[in-house]
Amino acid sequence: MTPDVSPDDDGSGESDWGSRLEQVIIVLSVVLLVTTLGFIAWQAAMTSEVADPVATIETVETREDGESLRVGVQLDNRRGAGLQSVTVGVECGATEQTLEFTHVPAGGYRRASVICPAGTTPETAVETWMEA
Repeated sequence: MTPDVSPDDDGSGESDWGSRLEQVIIVLSVVLLVTTLGFIAWQAAMTSEVADPVATIETVETREDGESLRVGVQLDNRRGAGLQSVTVGVECGATEQTLEFTHVPAGGYRRASVICPAGTTPETAVETWMEA
């Protein structure tokens, strides 16, 4: 009985090594392709389209008169679309002020300031927005 020998096998085992290297490259290629497609699908599913805009207080500084505060407010548009207008309410104790931001790009931000009475703790909230 003679063993099956391929025509390019000289018995040294080099064709086995080449075949295994080819299989490893194929497996790595498939893994790379699957992970890339998985990442693309994950990015599509986790889009920021549904995230609401967020208003935060950046700074609170006492003004020179000592009786009022300068409050810096930042609006972050985390949506995938631009916003035509956004209304942000700033509550300073018993008083409330309204900021109107216009033309906020997707992924962009806007800043503004309001004056609050001293001794208050300012809070912000996005009240309404309209997509562009």
